[in-house]
Amino acid sequence: MQLMSRRLTCAAVVATFARAAGCSSSSSPLPDNQQPSASATPPRIIAASAGVVSGTSPTSDGRIWVVAGNQKVKTLTEIRVSDGEVLNIAPLDNSATSVAASVNGPLAVGLGTPATGAVEFRSGGSGALLGTLPLAAPVEGIAVGDDGTTFYVLNGSHGNVANDNVTVVNSQTRQVQKTIPAPPASVAVQPTPDQSSVYVLTKFGQVNEISVATGRIESQFNVNMIGVGLAMAPSGQTLFVLGGPADARAIARIDLQTDSQDSAVPAAGSSVAIAPGVDDRQVYDFVGTARIGNVQIIQLPSA
Repeated sequence: MQLMSRRLTCAAVVATFARAAGCSSSSSPLPDNQQPSASATPPRIIAASAGVVSGTSPTSDGRIWVVAGNQKVKTLTEIRVSDGEVLNIAPLDNSATSVAASVNGPLAVGLGTPATGAVEFRSGGSGALLGTLPLAAPVEGIAVGDDGTTFYVLNGSHGNVANDNVTVVNSQTRQVQKTIPAPPASVAVQPTPDQSSVYVLTKFGQVNEISVATGRIESQFNVNMIGVGLAMAPSGQTLFVLGGPADARAIARIDLQTDSQDSAVPAAGSSVAIAPGVDDRQVYDFVGTARIGNVQIIQLPSA
């Protein structure tokens, strides 16, 4: 496929309503042509432990898993979305960086020390450890394919080195299937619905679509903000991009049929990750600082 390059307009935006964990922003107002295209409905907020670093999209029966903690201890917590009740808590290694959940299968938790990494496979029902796959580099992020068994693991050194890659892992065999080179300073990964390629976001705001078969970049575009996280909408036709400075995060909604941005809305201050909700207008925004942790369910405006 011929390499495509597009540049999208999405600047870090000023929050238009208060939100927990960075409830306001001191950023200066932006020009009209750089403001969010529409405001989202004020989010529903679910309490979580302080130091949230990652979380999953909701299961069919309305449960999410959240990784949170500090440099000494981290936990994996299962929360019921309807009422915020904690259903399970499992201890994690303090190097845990990310989590992804298949629809009816296991969880995958990424670990990352300064030099090495691993993927822990855990029960989707209890969070209990099932097995561990050691990796040669720290895990920056994890996403699961639509087949429910293939996990895409972003390996690197916290977005700072040139030898980043995406490791394709089968959760049933707990073996590496393939390694795909990724651009320098990559921070998030998300497979396409057919799993023929992956989207990789860099901290510079560049989104690269990379072929799983060849490892070549097939298309790329820039969202013009610091890259933080990616999520694919349930339809597979929309990509959500989380970015911006910590005190002025934004979520851009990208139409993948045109590689164009159709809207952008403010996210919570100190947002660290996003996950898709029940439809293309809903995003789970995971928020974490040393003292605060929560999950914000954002309803986006119509495109």
